Amino acid sequence: AYYQQFLNASYSAVLVEKSGFSSEQLAGLMTPVQSQVTVAHGTEGEAAADGLSTVREILSMLLPYLVIMVLYFMILAYGQGVANCVLMEKTSKLVDTFLVTVRPGAMMLGKVLAIALSGVMQLFCWIFCLVVSFSAGTALVKLLAPGADLALIQLFDLFGEMSGLFTPSGILLAVLVFLSGFLMYCALAAIGGAMASKPED
Repeated sequence: AYYQQFLNASYSAVLVEKSGFSSEQLAGLMTPVQSQVTVAHGTEGEAAADGLSTVREILSMLLPYLVIMVLYFMILAYGQGVANCVLMEKTSKLVDTFLVTVRPGAMMLGKVLAIALSGVMQLFCWIFCLVVSFSAGTALVKLLAPGADLALIQLFDLFGEMSGLFTPSGILLAVLVFLSGFLMYCALAAIGGAMASKPED
């Protein structure tokens, strides 16, 4: 046991003597070494590209849900309006007067197109007002407080960098699909209103 304690305590000194190094070499070996690990990330351009790809993935998940919700509420509001308009003229006997000079299909088409067009115009007015108000507010904040780092301003700046995210052909296709779906549901609401005989139905 004592021999083991002696070896544990003095083995380093024995190894130093057996090595044959000079005192300067031994001093260099005994100097403590500090190490630091640095993980190299990509450049700022790569980080920005990663941020843009993340935003694109988020938008690709959120935009369909947003469009479906907007379409759903427009169908509830304006589709119900089409059905109520048809049913009101039917119960008040106005339709008998109209059918003397107008064909039934043309009268229904006029109601569907008029109410659907008013709904689409209202939606685009809301979108236009939102874009103008947010753009004006962002420009005003940047003018009054140039160093402001609000999250909303950073989000709008990020949208400005994503110029290739929305192509004109893609936007046009999305608007046409939205309008065709909206018109179809308004036409179905008009058919339902024409089939009902009283408001309770």
